[in-house]
Amino acid sequence: MDEYENEEELRRRATILFTRPLNEEGIRNLFFVLSGELDSGIKYCIERWEEVGGNLGTSKRLPRRVMNLRVSGAIHPNLSRVKDGVFLASFEGLREKIQSDPTKIEGIRFFIVPGYGMSDVSPGEISLYDDVRGYVDSFFGAGCAGS
Repeated sequence: MDEYENEEELRRRATILFTRPLNEEGIRNLFFVLSGELDSGIKYCIERWEEVGGNLGTSKRLPRRVMNLRVSGAIHPNLSRVKDGVFLASFEGLREKIQSDPTKIEGIRFFIVPGYGMSDVSPGEISLYDDVRGYVDSFFGAGCAGS
């Protein structure tokens, strides 16, 4: 595997696309399940931009709509993963398509150092990415996802 393929493989492993996009409630449910399955803490931030009134109309009860949703966070692994060299795995929510619904997230991407490849990251970290992918797949297969 050459250097470019090595970097691409790491990017592929660090990116987890959902079966279908998740809204704010679905994201919270996913993180709750992941935390239990991984036996790890997950700290996350959901940032939501909303619009009230303006072009939405004028009435006594002003309409409100969510304009954009952003998610970021980190997995704080349990002791067994720390022994494998994983101390923190930071991530961000992502949308793959420009026309995507801005109120939903289509996946998560773990932060990796630019230029790093598979050999530059601990096997424990790669294992964490793979485990998260498996639990995300199970989450959608079990019908737990809110949309």
